[in-house]
Amino acid sequence: MTFLFDEQMSPKLHKAMRALGQPVLHVNDMEDEGLGRGSSDERIIRHASKRGYCIITLDRRIASDPHLKAIYMANPVGVYFLRCEAKKWEGWEVFELLVNHWQRIVAHAIQAQPPFMMLVQRRGLQTYR
Repeated sequence: MTFLFDEQMSPKLHKAMRALGQPVLHVNDMEDEGLGRGSSDERIIRHASKRGYCIITLDRRIASDPHLKAIYMANPVGVYFLRCEAKKWEGWEVFELLVNHWQRIVAHAIQAQPPFMMLVQRRGLQTYR
């Protein structure tokens, strides 16, 4: 299972996860696959679905925007929304949340059938509605 970090996720976090041997990609580094910095959510969803990637993001517009939600439903993909308690996301807070729940995220992604949306927060994973 490969996880695709969208543009809102820090490239530094991506590099740290890669250095630890985790199967993560960052949209900013994927020009050779037709993505890259500034890629639309539509393009990211379609690409992730076609490749069997799960998306990790801070942006919940996929769930709230009717147009994006329709694209998500037509292109089944797993999406993990990270959410902290603080109003302002700090790099360490995002890293800590992701690392603390990484094994649960991976286990869920392996067994779950897309499409699915999951909220990742301090208390753990829950279905996003």
